[in-house]
Amino acid sequence: PAFEEALLLGGDYDISGNNLGVMFIQRRQFAQAESVMTLAIAHLPDQSVSIYQNLAAAMIDNGQLAPAESVIVAYEKAHGVVDAMEVYRSGVLYAEGHVDSARAIVTRMQASPNLQYRARAYYVDAGFDEMHGQLGAAIRTFDQARATNRALGAFTPLLGDSLEPVLFDAWFR
Repeated sequence: PAFEEALLLGGDYDISGNNLGVMFIQRRQFAQAESVMTLAIAHLPDQSVSIYQNLAAAMIDNGQLAPAESVIVAYEKAHGVVDAMEVYRSGVLYAEGHVDSARAIVTRMQASPNLQYRARAYYVDAGFDEMHGQLGAAIRTFDQARATNRALGAFTPLLGDSLEPVLFDAWFR
C-alpha cells in the first residue's frame, strides 16, 4: 500500500519498485512481487530491462508461463529483441517442455559479442545439462561461463569455482 501511494504522488520509482519486487521474490511472495512491479511498469513503462526481467522471473517461478511470455513480448515491442530478455524466453520454453527451442536460444546467445550475455547463456545451458543428469557436460559448460566471466574481469573466487560443480554432482547422486 505505501509503495502504491508513493507512485500516485509521482516521481521516479522504477528502482524502488524493482528492489521491492526482488525482495518479495526472495521471500517467494510472487503475487506481491508481480503487483509491485506491474504497478511500477504501468507508472513508468520505459524503464530498465531489470524490472521486466524480474517480473518475468517471478511469473516463471510461480508457474505463470503465458503471462511471463507476455511481459517479454511487451518489452520487445517497446525496445526490440534483446539478449537480456531472451534468456527468460528460454526459461518459459524450457518450463513448457520445449527443451530444443530453449537450447536454440541459449546456443545463439553463446555466440553473442556481449560477453555478459554469453556467460549467462553458458550458465543457463549448464543448468539444462544438470537437469538432464549430464554432469560432465554441465561442468564443462560452467567452466566456459567462468572463463567468460574472467575475460570480463568479473571476480570469480576459486572456492566458488570448485564448489559449484561439487555441489551439483552431490545433489544429483
